[in-house]
Amino acid sequence: MAEIPIIAPAAPDSSLQYEALYAMITPLQDSYRTQSLPVDMSSISFVYVDGLLALTCIARLWHRWTGYRLRLQHLDPKVHRYLERMDLFSQCSEWLEQDRLLDEGDRFNRKPYSERLMEVTPIPSDEQLNEGAVQEALHRMRAILDSSTSRDPTSVIRLCTMLSEITQNVVHSLDQGFAIVQRYRTPGSAIVQNYRVLISVVDLGIGIESSLRRSPVPLLLDNGAPLISGSDYILKALEVGVTSRASGGGLGLHHVRGLVQEWRGTLTIRSGRSRVQISSDTLTRTDALAEIPGTQVTIEVHGT
Repeated sequence: MAEIPIIAPAAPDSSLQYEALYAMITPLQDSYRTQSLPVDMSSISFVYVDGLLALTCIARLWHRWTGYRLRLQHLDPKVHRYLERMDLFSQCSEWLEQDRLLDEGDRFNRKPYSERLMEVTPIPSDEQLNEGAVQEALHRMRAILDSSTSRDPTSVIRLCTMLSEITQNVVHSLDQGFAIVQRYRTPGSAIVQNYRVLISVVDLGIGIESSLRRSPVPLLLDNGAPLISGSDYILKALEVGVTSRASGGGLGLHHVRGLVQEWRGTLTIRSGRSRVQISSDTLTRTDALAEIPGTQVTIEVHGT
């Protein structure tokens, strides 16, 4: 069969890249159910961490639909080395394959606990296993944030607490989750150490809308109208006290919104066919995307 090309975005916005890939691959699930799906990666010269986890989601979906793996072909050598360094192939070998293996001498050097990145990290949905994985991930996230910013340590702790809530929410997705973090130097900055940090957590579970539909009390918009669109449900999930659990509590995303604004960052939540993005005081919502189960959360924060 013909390879599926990935169209690199004109701007350095990985969300455009993976949305294009979602849109290309989802219609193929009924036509190519008996073979691996080759993806031509030759046009891709750089991958951000949220795009890397999008590849994880797509590979898992293809395997879920067909029982076969996604095969990445014609990888740029630098991209290939990066994907291997981020443990994409080792963590996703059940669903993802590469057209050739890197020679040992071509691999990036690594140390066990980098202060610049956290590789693709599984986040189990089992409650007991989730707790240990979340604590280990938070230890790594904290080290990266501490090395990337001169902010008050209390602010870092509050952000890590909110990241803990996001990763713990994988329990309620009823699916395996993954987390990843990387620090990037801000280009053109006059400040020697001026960084931004991207944090992404994804799962292919029941998603926000299905989760909130389990709420023991009716959920309404501020004007009293019922929730209709997927973005309605995402925005409702940002409110304090909204939960799908009878025991009360909340999803924790409301606090993440406030902290992301404090850190001059961006919060993007994608679930089902919908996406909500909050950047400073700007809110953008979309409800006509390719259908991808589960929830994908990306947070970008800036050091000072």
